[in-house]
Amino acid sequence: MTGKSRILSAIAAAAILFGSLAGCAAAPGSDDASSDGDTLKLKVAYFPSAVTNQFARAAAANLQPDGLEVEYVPTGSVGPAQGLVSGAWDIATWGEVGAASTYVNGGTDIRVIASSGDNGAAHEILVRGDSTAQTIADLKGGTGVFDRSTNAYAQFLATIAQYGLEESDYTILENVPDDASALASGQVDFIISIEALASDLIERDGFRELSNGEGLINNYYPVVTTSEILADADKHEAIELYLVALKDYLAWADENPEEEATSIADFFGVSESAALNGSEKLSNVFIPIDDTYIAKEQDLINFFVEHGAFDSYPTGIEEIYDGEFNDVLTD
Repeated sequence: MTGKSRILSAIAAAAILFGSLAGCAAAPGSDDASSDGDTLKLKVAYFPSAVTNQFARAAAANLQPDGLEVEYVPTGSVGPAQGLVSGAWDIATWGEVGAASTYVNGGTDIRVIASSGDNGAAHEILVRGDSTAQTIADLKGGTGVFDRSTNAYAQFLATIAQYGLEESDYTILENVPDDASALASGQVDFIISIEALASDLIERDGFRELSNGEGLINNYYPVVTTSEILADADKHEAIELYLVALKDYLAWADENPEEEATSIADFFGVSESAALNGSEKLSNVFIPIDDTYIAKEQDLINFFVEHGAFDSYPTGIEEIYDGEFNDVLTD
């Protein structure tokens, strides 16, 4: 069984048994919340296969702020925007390109209300342990696996550009059912993975990190909701309570990485060492949604326009970025 399969299998069981999880007892706000008529409620989506996602980390700890009852919902095959519109959840974290894609496609009045800092180092190019490659240039003519609609594409192009290479120097496969198995069997020469799955694959399947995205891409994890959800006074209050508590939790995790690794390992079915290795590459802060942030997101969208993801730069995209929580989340 691959690392990805192990994590997804663990999530299936965890989703059923979630109510019994003790979480991380020492973390702020991790105690079980009592349910009464005065308690605000919030449904928080997380990606089971992306442990770097700050909501996944909070789910592992069962973060329950005072006065708020949080239900953690694994996304499964449902997209973040679809879940927001259907009421499956109230907030989610999402890749940077996803929010822009939703805006372009219409139908969801998406809002980016918070964002992690850089997570570039947590996105890694992996090779087999017996690979002789020392850089991506050594794999010229080889085959890799990643989704061109994600930041992995930007990471790959930025990585090969350092060596004067182009995408045409490689064969890229998308929608491979199990990229880790494809790498292990020699069908492909490299994959791009996310922590803590990457550390789990390195530890259990003998893969090796060839490079990561630090300094090449931001790999922010934006927090998304909709303008309709924000307009609901109770939901607005619940979101603010949750994000402030999450800010405190991330600060705690920064000071107590071993304890957070224990909750991640228990919840996601990876080893504590893999969880700890992964946590060392994660952002533990929120950054402002301001003009600087928007400009960086516009640059990223321009990149995807240049490479065909969008027909043209979407006008009015700046309206989806909402910095109203900056004062309580950033210094």
